[in-house]
Amino acid sequence: MLRKLSIVFLLILTSLGFIAGNVNAANEQAKQEVVFADAGWDSVKFHNAVAGFIGTHAYNITPKIISGSTPIIQTALLRGDVDVHMELWTDNVPTFEADMKTGKLLNLGINFDDDKQGLYVPRYLIEGDAKRGIKPLAPDLKTVKDLARYAYLFKDPEDPSKGRLYGAIPGWSIDKILYLKYEAYGLNKNYVYFRSGSEPALNSAFLAAYTKGEPIVGYNYEPTWLTGKLDLVLLQDEPYNEVGFQRGLTEARSVPVCIVANKQLQSKAPEFVAFLQNITQPAHSPRKRWRTLQIPNAPMTRLPSGSCSATPSCLHSGCLRISCKASTKHSKEIMLLQPTGFLAFPKKFRWTGLSPSTISSTTSTPPTPASSIR
Repeated sequence: MLRKLSIVFLLILTSLGFIAGNVNAANEQAKQEVVFADAGWDSVKFHNAVAGFIGTHAYNITPKIISGSTPIIQTALLRGDVDVHMELWTDNVPTFEADMKTGKLLNLGINFDDDKQGLYVPRYLIEGDAKRGIKPLAPDLKTVKDLARYAYLFKDPEDPSKGRLYGAIPGWSIDKILYLKYEAYGLNKNYVYFRSGSEPALNSAFLAAYTKGEPIVGYNYEPTWLTGKLDLVLLQDEPYNEVGFQRGLTEARSVPVCIVANKQLQSKAPEFVAFLQNITQPAHSPRKRWRTLQIPNAPMTRLPSGSCSATPSCLHSGCLRISCKASTKHSKEIMLLQPTGFLAFPKKFRWTGLSPSTISSTTSTPPTPASSIR
Protein backbone atom coordinates (compact mmCIF):
# COMPACT_ATOMS: atom_id res chain seq x y z
CA MET A 1 0.00 0.00 0.00
CA LEU A 2 2.78 2.36 0.97
CA ARG A 3 4.57 1.54 -2.26
CA LYS A 4 1.42 2.33 -4.29
CA LEU A 5 1.05 5.66 -2.51
CA SER A 6 4.71 6.44 -3.20
CA ILE A 7 4.24 5.68 -6.88
CA VAL A 8 1.09 7.84 -7.02
CA PHE A 9 2.90 10.68 -5.23
CA LEU A 10 5.82 10.40 -7.62
CA LEU A 11 3.46 10.51 -10.60
CA ILE A 12 1.77 13.61 -9.19
CA LEU A 13 5.14 15.35 -8.68
CA THR A 14 6.20 14.37 -12.20
CA SER A 15 2.95 15.69 -13.63
CA LEU A 16 3.27 18.94 -11.70
CA GLY A 17 6.83 19.33 -12.93
CA PHE A 18 5.70 18.67 -16.50
CA ILE A 19 2.88 21.21 -16.20
CA ALA A 20 5.18 23.79 -14.61
CA GLY A 21 7.71 23.22 -17.37
CA ASN A 22 5.05 23.74 -20.01
CA VAL A 23 3.81 26.89 -18.29
CA ASN A 24 7.34 28.27 -18.11
CA ALA A 25 7.90 27.38 -21.76
CA ALA A 26 4.63 29.05 -22.69
CA ASN A 27 5.61 32.16 -20.74
CA GLU A 28 8.95 32.25 -22.52
CA GLN A 29 7.21 31.81 -25.87
CA ALA A 30 4.79 34.59 -24.97
CA LYS A 31 7.67 37.07 -24.59
CA GLN A 32 7.90 39.36 -27.60
CA GLU A 33 11.30 40.35 -28.91
CA VAL A 34 11.50 44.11 -29.43
CA VAL A 35 14.43 45.43 -31.45
CA PHE A 36 15.79 48.84 -30.41
CA ALA A 37 17.89 51.07 -32.67
CA ASP A 38 21.29 52.08 -31.34
CA ALA A 39 22.65 54.93 -33.42
CA GLY A 40 25.72 55.23 -31.21
CA TRP A 41 25.39 58.25 -28.93
CA ASP A 42 25.11 58.14 -25.13
CA SER A 43 21.56 59.39 -24.67
CA VAL A 44 19.98 56.89 -27.07
CA LYS A 45 21.82 54.06 -25.31
CA PHE A 46 20.48 55.33 -22.01
CA HIS A 47 16.89 55.56 -23.26
CA ASN A 48 17.15 52.11 -24.84
CA ALA A 49 18.32 50.68 -21.54
CA VAL A 50 15.54 52.34 -19.53
CA ALA A 51 12.77 51.33 -21.94
CA GLY A 52 14.25 47.85 -22.35
CA PHE A 53 14.43 47.28 -18.61
CA ILE A 54 10.87 48.44 -17.98
CA GLY A 55 9.64 46.47 -20.99
CA THR A 56 11.28 43.30 -19.69
CA HIS A 57 9.73 43.52 -16.25
CA ALA A 58 6.39 45.15 -16.98
CA TYR A 59 5.43 44.27 -20.53
CA ASN A 60 6.87 40.80 -21.12
CA ILE A 61 9.25 41.80 -23.90
CA THR A 62 12.81 40.71 -24.65
CA PRO A 63 14.87 43.71 -25.80
CA LYS A 64 17.42 43.37 -28.56
CA ILE A 65 19.77 46.10 -29.77
CA ILE A 66 20.81 46.70 -33.38
CA SER A 67 23.53 49.27 -34.09
CA GLY A 68 24.05 51.27 -37.24
CA SER A 69 24.11 54.69 -38.89
CA THR A 70 20.88 56.62 -39.24
CA PRO A 71 20.32 55.77 -42.95
CA ILE A 72 20.78 52.07 -42.17
CA ILE A 73 18.61 52.27 -39.04
CA GLN A 74 15.92 54.22 -40.90
CA THR A 75 15.79 51.61 -43.66
CA ALA A 76 15.63 48.83 -41.08
CA LEU A 77 12.85 50.67 -39.23
CA LEU A 78 10.80 50.92 -42.43
CA ARG A 79 11.36 47.23 -43.21
CA GLY A 80 10.46 46.13 -39.70
CA ASP A 81 13.94 44.81 -38.90
CA VAL A 82 14.03 47.46 -36.16
CA ASP A 83 10.94 47.91 -34.00
CA VAL A 84 11.63 51.23 -32.29
CA HIS A 85 14.02 54.18 -32.41
CA MET A 86 14.01 55.96 -29.04
CA GLU A 87 15.78 59.07 -30.40
CA LEU A 88 15.02 59.90 -33.99
CA TRP A 89 16.38 63.40 -34.65
CA THR A 90 13.75 64.37 -37.20
CA ASP A 91 15.47 67.33 -38.90
CA ASN A 92 18.57 65.24 -39.50
CA VAL A 93 16.65 62.58 -41.44
CA PRO A 94 15.77 64.24 -44.78
CA THR A 95 13.25 61.49 -45.63
CA PHE A 96 11.43 61.66 -42.28
CA GLU A 97 8.20 63.27 -43.53
CA ALA A 98 8.07 61.04 -46.60
CA ASP A 99 8.76 57.95 -44.49
CA MET A 100 5.91 58.83 -42.13
CA LYS A 101 3.53 59.16 -45.10
CA THR A 102 4.19 55.54 -46.11
CA GLY A 103 2.04 54.42 -43.18
CA LYS A 104 4.74 51.98 -42.07
CA LEU A 105 5.83 54.02 -39.06
CA LEU A 106 4.22 55.29 -35.86
CA ASN A 107 5.37 58.54 -34.27
CA LEU A 108 4.87 57.73 -30.59
CA GLY A 109 5.66 61.25 -29.43
CA ILE A 110 8.51 63.57 -28.52
CA ASN A 111 11.23 62.18 -26.27
CA PHE A 112 12.79 65.63 -25.82
CA ASP A 113 12.97 68.83 -27.84
CA ASP A 114 15.37 71.08 -25.96
CA ASP A 115 18.44 69.97 -27.91
CA LYS A 116 20.97 72.11 -29.77
CA GLN A 117 23.72 71.49 -32.33
CA GLY A 118 26.22 73.52 -34.26
CA LEU A 119 29.73 74.96 -33.95
CA TYR A 120 31.05 75.54 -30.43
CA VAL A 121 34.04 77.32 -28.89
CA PRO A 122 35.17 77.45 -25.22
CA ARG A 123 33.72 80.42 -23.33
CA TYR A 124 37.20 81.43 -22.14
CA LEU A 125 38.11 82.18 -25.75
CA ILE A 126 35.52 84.99 -25.82
CA GLU A 127 35.35 86.09 -22.20
CA GLY A 128 38.65 84.87 -20.76
CA ASP A 129 39.00 83.00 -17.47
CA ALA A 130 40.64 84.96 -14.66
CA LYS A 131 40.93 81.91 -12.41
CA ARG A 132 42.94 80.06 -15.02
CA GLY A 133 44.86 83.13 -16.16
CA ILE A 134 43.35 82.99 -19.64
CA LYS A 135 42.81 86.24 -21.54
CA PRO A 136 39.95 86.64 -24.05
CA LEU A 137 41.56 86.05 -27.43
CA ALA A 138 38.40 86.55 -29.50
CA PRO A 139 36.10 88.94 -27.59
CA ASP A 140 34.11 89.79 -30.75
CA LEU A 141 33.56 86.19 -31.85
CA LYS A 142 29.81 85.74 -31.82
CA THR A 143 28.71 84.12 -35.07
CA VAL A 144 29.85 81.36 -37.40
CA LYS A 145 30.63 83.98 -40.05
CA ASP A 146 32.94 85.76 -37.57
CA LEU A 147 35.23 82.73 -37.71
CA ALA A 148 36.64 84.05 -40.98
CA ARG A 149 38.55 86.70 -38.97
CA TYR A 150 40.00 84.30 -36.42
CA ALA A 151 41.54 81.45 -38.41
CA TYR A 152 44.98 82.31 -36.97
CA LEU A 153 43.77 81.26 -33.48
CA PHE A 154 42.83 77.73 -34.53
CA LYS A 155 46.00 76.71 -36.36
CA ASP A 156 45.83 73.38 -38.12
CA PRO A 157 48.81 71.23 -36.99
CA GLU A 158 49.27 69.85 -40.49
CA ASP A 159 48.83 73.18 -42.28
CA PRO A 160 49.64 76.09 -39.90
CA SER A 161 48.78 78.60 -42.63
CA LYS A 162 45.12 77.71 -42.05
CA GLY A 163 42.83 77.19 -39.11
CA ARG A 164 41.28 73.85 -38.18
CA LEU A 165 37.51 73.54 -37.95
CA TYR A 166 36.37 70.24 -36.47
CA GLY A 167 33.42 68.94 -38.45
CA ALA A 168 30.90 66.31 -37.45
CA ILE A 169 31.40 62.57 -37.78
CA PRO A 170 31.72 61.11 -41.31
CA GLY A 171 28.38 59.64 -42.33
CA TRP A 172 26.30 61.87 -40.07
CA SER A 173 23.71 63.96 -41.92
CA ILE A 174 24.78 67.09 -40.06
CA ASP A 175 28.33 66.63 -41.36
CA LYS A 176 27.12 67.16 -44.94
CA ILE A 177 25.23 70.28 -43.85
CA LEU A 178 28.22 71.67 -41.95
CA TYR A 179 30.48 71.14 -44.95
CA LEU A 180 28.03 73.07 -47.13
CA LYS A 181 28.16 75.87 -44.52
CA TYR A 182 31.96 75.75 -44.52
CA GLU A 183 31.93 76.35 -48.29
CA ALA A 184 29.00 78.80 -48.39
CA TYR A 185 30.53 81.07 -45.73
CA GLY A 186 33.93 81.08 -47.45
CA LEU A 187 35.62 79.35 -44.49
CA ASN A 188 37.28 76.96 -46.96
CA LYS A 189 39.64 79.82 -47.87
CA ASN A 190 41.39 79.86 -44.51
CA TYR A 191 40.26 76.75 -42.63
CA VAL A 192 40.78 73.02 -42.99
CA TYR A 193 37.56 71.09 -42.45
CA PHE A 194 38.79 68.25 -40.24
CA ARG A 195 36.72 65.12 -39.65
CA SER A 196 37.79 63.34 -36.48
CA GLY A 197 36.47 59.96 -37.58
CA SER A 198 34.51 59.17 -34.41
CA GLU A 199 32.62 60.92 -31.63
CA PRO A 200 35.13 59.86 -28.93
CA ALA A 201 37.95 61.33 -31.04
CA LEU A 202 36.06 64.60 -31.48
CA ASN A 203 35.32 64.79 -27.76
CA SER A 204 38.95 64.03 -26.93
CA ALA A 205 40.06 66.95 -29.10
CA PHE A 206 37.72 69.29 -27.21
CA LEU A 207 38.82 67.94 -23.83
CA ALA A 208 42.53 68.23 -24.64
CA ALA A 209 42.21 71.83 -25.84
CA TYR A 210 39.94 72.82 -22.95
CA THR A 211 42.29 71.33 -20.35
CA LYS A 212 45.17 73.35 -21.77
CA GLY A 213 43.07 76.49 -22.21
CA GLU A 214 43.72 76.51 -25.94
CA PRO A 215 41.46 77.68 -28.80
CA ILE A 216 39.28 75.10 -30.54
CA VAL A 217 36.20 75.34 -32.74
CA GLY A 218 34.08 72.43 -33.87
CA TYR A 219 30.79 70.64 -34.06
CA ASN A 220 28.94 69.35 -31.03
CA TYR A 221 25.42 69.03 -29.73
CA GLU A 222 23.31 69.07 -26.56
CA PRO A 223 22.44 67.28 -24.39
CA THR A 224 25.69 65.36 -24.06
CA TRP A 225 28.24 64.73 -21.37
CA LEU A 226 30.79 66.97 -23.12
CA THR A 227 28.59 70.06 -23.44
CA GLY A 228 27.45 69.45 -19.87
CA LYS A 229 30.97 69.19 -18.48
CA LEU A 230 32.67 71.97 -20.45
CA ASP A 231 31.59 75.61 -20.59
CA LEU A 232 31.12 75.95 -24.34
CA VAL A 233 29.42 78.65 -26.41
CA LEU A 234 27.27 77.77 -29.43
CA LEU A 235 28.14 80.29 -32.17
CA GLN A 236 25.14 82.17 -33.55
CA ASP A 237 23.98 81.70 -37.12
CA GLU A 238 21.26 82.91 -39.47
CA PRO A 239 17.68 82.22 -38.30
CA TYR A 240 16.45 78.74 -39.14
CA ASN A 241 14.38 77.84 -42.15
CA GLU A 242 14.12 74.34 -43.52
CA VAL A 243 15.47 74.95 -47.02
CA GLY A 244 18.31 77.14 -45.78
CA PHE A 245 19.28 74.64 -43.09
CA GLN A 246 19.63 71.81 -45.60
CA ARG A 247 21.92 74.05 -47.66
CA GLY A 248 24.06 75.00 -44.68
CA LEU A 249 22.84 78.60 -44.60
CA THR A 250 21.11 78.76 -41.22
CA GLU A 251 21.32 77.62 -37.64
CA ALA A 252 19.97 74.23 -36.61
CA ARG A 253 16.71 74.54 -34.71
CA SER A 254 15.89 72.56 -31.58
CA VAL A 255 14.91 69.30 -33.21
CA PRO A 256 11.86 67.34 -32.10
CA VAL A 257 13.59 64.11 -31.07
CA CYS A 258 10.85 61.53 -31.42
CA ILE A 259 10.21 57.93 -30.43
CA VAL A 260 9.35 56.26 -33.72
CA ALA A 261 8.25 52.64 -34.12
CA ASN A 262 7.47 50.31 -36.97
CA LYS A 263 3.70 49.90 -37.27
CA GLN A 264 3.96 46.15 -36.64
CA LEU A 265 5.00 46.81 -33.04
CA GLN A 266 1.44 47.95 -32.31
CA SER A 267 0.05 44.45 -32.89
CA LYS A 268 3.10 42.68 -31.48
CA ALA A 269 3.31 44.53 -28.15
CA PRO A 270 0.35 46.94 -27.79
CA GLU A 271 0.82 47.61 -24.06
CA PHE A 272 4.50 48.38 -24.56
CA VAL A 273 3.60 50.80 -27.37
CA ALA A 274 1.13 52.51 -25.01
CA PHE A 275 3.93 52.81 -22.47
CA LEU A 276 6.28 54.39 -25.03
CA GLN A 277 3.58 56.87 -26.00
CA ASN A 278 3.46 58.12 -22.43
CA ILE A 279 7.14 58.65 -21.70
CA THR A 280 7.72 62.26 -20.73
CA GLN A 281 10.77 64.26 -19.70
CA PRO A 282 10.84 67.70 -18.08
CA ALA A 283 10.81 70.52 -20.61
CA HIS A 284 13.96 72.62 -20.90
CA SER A 285 16.01 70.03 -19.04
CA PRO A 286 19.23 71.61 -17.79
CA ARG A 287 22.40 70.82 -19.66
CA LYS A 288 23.98 69.68 -16.41
CA ARG A 289 21.56 66.75 -16.34
CA TRP A 290 23.79 65.05 -18.88
CA ARG A 291 27.02 66.17 -17.23
CA THR A 292 29.06 63.03 -17.47
CA LEU A 293 32.66 62.06 -17.82
CA GLN A 294 33.78 59.17 -19.98
CA ILE A 295 36.46 57.08 -18.35
CA PRO A 296 38.21 53.89 -19.48
CA ASN A 297 37.17 50.55 -17.97
CA ALA A 298 34.17 52.08 -16.23
CA PRO A 299 31.60 49.73 -14.72
CA MET A 300 29.17 48.57 -17.34
CA THR A 301 25.62 48.11 -16.20
CA ARG A 302 24.15 44.77 -17.17
CA LEU A 303 20.46 44.18 -17.10
CA PRO A 304 19.13 40.80 -15.93
CA SER A 305 19.90 37.76 -18.05
CA GLY A 306 18.11 37.78 -21.38
CA SER A 307 17.80 41.57 -21.48
CA CYS A 308 19.83 44.28 -23.15
CA SER A 309 22.90 45.97 -21.70
CA ALA A 310 23.17 49.60 -20.79
CA THR A 311 26.38 51.19 -22.07
CA PRO A 312 27.52 53.86 -20.42
CA SER A 313 31.13 54.25 -19.66
CA CYS A 314 30.41 57.55 -18.04
CA LEU A 315 29.71 59.50 -14.91
CA HIS A 316 26.42 61.26 -14.38
CA SER A 317 25.49 63.92 -11.85
CA GLY A 318 22.03 64.85 -10.69
CA CYS A 319 18.93 62.85 -11.39
CA LEU A 320 16.62 62.16 -14.27
CA ARG A 321 12.92 61.64 -13.77
CA ILE A 322 10.95 59.70 -16.35
CA SER A 323 7.21 59.49 -15.84
CA CYS A 324 5.28 56.70 -17.54
CA LYS A 325 1.52 56.26 -17.51
CA ALA A 326 0.48 53.57 -19.93
CA SER A 327 -2.40 52.17 -17.94
CA THR A 328 -3.65 52.01 -14.37
CA LYS A 329 -2.14 48.57 -13.99
CA HIS A 330 1.31 49.64 -15.05
CA SER A 331 1.29 53.29 -13.99
CA LYS A 332 4.65 54.12 -12.53
CA GLU A 333 7.13 56.89 -11.92
CA ILE A 334 10.81 56.10 -11.83
CA MET A 335 13.31 58.36 -10.15
CA LEU A 336 16.79 57.58 -11.41
CA LEU A 337 19.38 58.44 -8.80
CA GLN A 338 23.05 57.63 -8.76
CA PRO A 339 24.80 58.50 -5.49
CA THR A 340 28.00 57.02 -6.92
CA GLY A 341 27.68 59.15 -10.04
CA PHE A 342 27.68 56.30 -12.53
CA LEU A 343 25.16 56.58 -15.33
CA ALA A 344 23.55 53.24 -14.72
CA PHE A 345 20.35 51.96 -13.26
CA PRO A 346 19.64 53.30 -9.80
CA LYS A 347 19.42 51.67 -6.44
CA LYS A 348 16.39 53.76 -5.55
CA PHE A 349 13.12 53.31 -7.43
CA ARG A 350 9.67 54.64 -6.86
CA TRP A 351 7.82 51.92 -8.68
CA THR A 352 4.09 51.32 -8.33
CA GLY A 353 2.74 47.82 -8.82
CA LEU A 354 5.95 46.06 -9.77
CA SER A 355 9.16 45.05 -8.03
CA PRO A 356 12.12 45.29 -10.39
CA SER A 357 14.80 42.65 -10.16
CA THR A 358 18.15 43.51 -8.66
CA ILE A 359 20.53 45.01 -11.13
CA SER A 360 24.20 44.22 -10.98
CA SER A 361 27.21 46.13 -12.21
CA THR A 362 30.31 44.46 -13.51
CA THR A 363 33.67 45.96 -14.19
CA SER A 364 34.14 45.39 -17.86
CA THR A 365 35.10 47.61 -20.72
CA PRO A 366 32.02 48.84 -22.55
CA PRO A 367 31.84 48.17 -26.28
CA THR A 368 33.04 50.91 -28.61
CA PRO A 369 30.02 52.79 -29.96
CA ALA A 370 29.26 52.11 -33.59
CA SER A 371 29.57 54.91 -36.11
CA SER A 372 26.30 56.77 -36.09
CA ILE A 373 24.47 59.75 -37.39
CA ARG A 374 22.35 62.37 -35.71
